[in-house]
Amino acid sequence: LTSYFLFCFNLFSDRAQAMHPSLHVDVSEGEKVLYRAYVITAVTQACAAIESAAVDVLSHGRASFLGSNEPRNAADVQRLAPVADLVEREGVLPRWARIHRLLGVEPLSGRRPAQDASLLVELRNELVHYQGRAEGRTKGASLTVRLRQLRFALPAYLAGGGQMDFFPHQALVADCASWAVDTAARFIDAAFDRLGVRSVLDHFR
Repeated sequence: LTSYFLFCFNLFSDRAQAMHPSLHVDVSEGEKVLYRAYVITAVTQACAAIESAAVDVLSHGRASFLGSNEPRNAADVQRLAPVADLVEREGVLPRWARIHRLLGVEPLSGRRPAQDASLLVELRNELVHYQGRAEGRTKGASLTVRLRQLRFALPAYLAGGGQMDFFPHQALVADCASWAVDTAARFIDAAFDRLGVRSVLDHFR
């Protein structure tokens, strides 16, 4: 499924960016909903791509995917298979860290792009398990502070700020979708590079 997630996160990010300039002060509620739906979909699909790529490695080891004729890495599969069920129950980034350790390489955790990917996963979780005003909760407030630091450009109807909370209104904009796509791509590239194989994204370049 990795190829579908990669296609989706690019598609919906591009649609959000294309729509962004037309969102003037008098934009309709329907257009606002559609715009935010594009952004949310790009964020969730970007996380899904990171997760799905890890499943690919669990299933095939250090091999290439998405139509490649290269065989599975039998030695890797033999090493990963006994713990695959356990690894699949872990969070997205801990799963990648465990895979890297099992295959004898240093995990990406603790520095970029893992730090950015961690923020992306937190944003996805906040959306999937939405609890209302983020600023009013400790974990949500931390997420909000870090998202603010990314300084996403706002469409015209949000440019004044007004009384709208930063999350979700000012956070879920086209620049957020583009950031999510870029973050997922950089993490996936780095994760495969750490394994010494071509990135799954290379098939789309």
